[in-house]
Amino acid sequence: NQGMEALASGDLTSRIVFSDDDELSALANNFNNMKYSLTQITVKKDSLKQEVDRQTRKLIEQQDRLIFLAEHDELTGIYNRRAFIKKIDNAIARDLRSDDQAALLFIDLNKFKHINDTLGHSVGDEVIVIIAQRLRNHLRSTDIVGRLGGDEFVVWLDLIAEPIDIDQKITQLLTVIKMPMNISTHQLEVGASIGISVLPKHGTTSRELISAADTAMYRAKADNSIEYCFYQSDHGVTVLANS
Repeated sequence: NQGMEALASGDLTSRIVFSDDDELSALANNFNNMKYSLTQITVKKDSLKQEVDRQTRKLIEQQDRLIFLAEHDELTGIYNRRAFIKKIDNAIARDLRSDDQAALLFIDLNKFKHINDTLGHSVGDEVIVIIAQRLRNHLRSTDIVGRLGGDEFVVWLDLIAEPIDIDQKITQLLTVIKMPMNISTHQLEVGASIGISVLPKHGTTSRELISAADTAMYRAKADNSIEYCFYQSDHGVTVLANS
């Protein structure tokens, strides 16, 4: 009876002690065997639960990794083209509702092709990684940075209060981009040409803003006297304003 009460309370370790070999002793022996079997079943159940938990965690980690790879540039770890556009689409919708201003920067590196061609792709890749880190480290948590491919980067400056804030941020980014880089035995420097479009002045969709900033970037790249310029549209005629 005490063995039954112990079992009912969850005790699977204790055993009934008996010394005779009568019917009650046989019953006690069967009772002990039953508790032993229950102990083994419980151990197996716990082991199974632990294995299920382990496999579940592994699947979640793999899923998170796949999501990360789908959204981030493999080389730099910043957003890829698709994820960047998705992020700024959300930002555009939010900023238009709240009547906030934002800016898109289209950045193309200068001197990168020469470095890539003369020193090799591994050095060129390291340059791209360093520039991506510098851009990410000098942006606010509300800003977004992505790589479109090659040596082209895009930056979303969210919640811009005044146009002068855009100029100040671009000046800062150009300064850190042009800082020397020590890669292997080489000390390297690159520059950048930047085109800027402003929400909502130059467009209200990601396609319009990226296209405008891209056009402005090519104007800056073609003019050796400037490093960046804003896109402007005047009565349907495209006008590019030097910085």
